[in-house]
Amino acid sequence: MQRFISDSGAVGFDRVAWFVMKLFGFLDTDYYLTFDRTNWQWGKKDINVLMLAVVYKGIAIPVYWLLLNKQGNSSTRERIALLKRFVREFGKGRTIKFLADREFVGEKWFGWLQGEGIDFAVRVKKNTRVTNGRGCFVQARQLFRTLKPGETLVLAGARKMTGTAVYLSALRLDDGELLIVATAKPSVDAIETYALRWQIETLFGCLKSRGFNLAMSPLVVEKILCSAQSLI
Repeated sequence: MQRFISDSGAVGFDRVAWFVMKLFGFLDTDYYLTFDRTNWQWGKKDINVLMLAVVYKGIAIPVYWLLLNKQGNSSTRERIALLKRFVREFGKGRTIKFLADREFVGEKWFGWLQGEGIDFAVRVKKNTRVTNGRGCFVQARQLFRTLKPGETLVLAGARKMTGTAVYLSALRLDDGELLIVATAKPSVDAIETYALRWQIETLFGCLKSRGFNLAMSPLVVEKILCSAQSLI
């Protein structure tokens, strides 16, 4: 596979996406999309990848990705560009919900998703400022302070957060940590839905070390990913 990538010319990014979507039957069924970023280092070189994937049977399937020419988080502009490219090719009709971790929060980002009619389930930090039942801003964890390990709570009504209205749910994990999820629409199963996001972590594990070993082959990584550089 590495020799094929090394010896072949640039493959059209959209062609690859269509091949993947058809191969796994995603053109004929509804699905969850998930975003995440992974990075590793080869010597002094940073490999930093923003990945858009489809949840599938315990592992996410990559469709579009962006090799970030920097360290750290992706920008709102980069996220919108990547998702726009997917929507341009495949539309939004079959997307059940968009899933992402705490890195993918922001007023402009949430506003764009809601403006596009894309529902989401995104984890938020426990110290994120949201409105309580009286409309006063407090840290999100204060709204779920009574939860015991294993308990969940879905708040009634929308709450203001990062300039947008979202619906909040939370689970107290066994170690006492709060898992707080924001959704664009009321959702009684937001926690269970968000848990599907973990499948992209399984994907990253397979790409880096369990099978593909891309973490050991930086030149191959660049060959595979460089076509995404023209995205923005």
